[in-house]
Amino acid sequence: EMEESAVGAFLKNGFWKWFRELPDEQFLWWVIQMHHISMHFVPWYEGAKFCLRNQAVVTVIRKIIWDEVPLGKPTHQDNRLYDLSLMGIPPDRVVASEPAPSTLDALRSLDLLIRYMPDDYDLRVAVSLRIAGETLVADQCRMVAEGMRDRFKIPFNASRFYVPHWLHDERSGDHGLLWEQAIRPLVKDERTLQVAHSAVNAALLARIKFFGPEYFMADTSQL
Repeated sequence: EMEESAVGAFLKNGFWKWFRELPDEQFLWWVIQMHHISMHFVPWYEGAKFCLRNQAVVTVIRKIIWDEVPLGKPTHQDNRLYDLSLMGIPPDRVVASEPAPSTLDALRSLDLLIRYMPDDYDLRVAVSLRIAGETLVADQCRMVAEGMRDRFKIPFNASRFYVPHWLHDERSGDHGLLWEQAIRPLVKDERTLQVAHSAVNAALLARIKFFGPEYFMADTSQL
């Protein structure tokens, strides 16, 4: 129920009201900004597990990192750049881009979610990673996948990153189920339920910081 409320609040953000009406150049600028968040994903997960005591949570984090960087296969970042190339954005333009102030603010907020605090650290981190790192990311990826289809006539089955991430990051996807199994035993009573609720809200606010006012007034000169 808390997760559903977070998703509902996330999708009510003012940005999404304008999203489908953005000019293509501004849509692509926004997708490039997501690059800077995505590049932070593995270091963020790595940093989160250093002080964890619960091995089930550590195991989920390791499994997701292995999925991100599989041995002998393209990484998720390789697949993301492939999808960007389908939309006409070559890798050199992605790498040469700079993060917007709201993007930098969002990165700082994500890092604060995993800052060590002794009370209920395992629970807070697990919930934060699930919400800010998986559940809400699924909705962002769905929006991009639909944009690829509607704007550039790229079918869902051509996507190597956004559609697969939409499916395995959502609540009923592979990663969502892994997190559910790890988090459920940590919520033991009313107090820990409130801790989880607080972590959900913090994760939601951290993700929403990615959608600042400059996304409505994007400088697309880098494209």
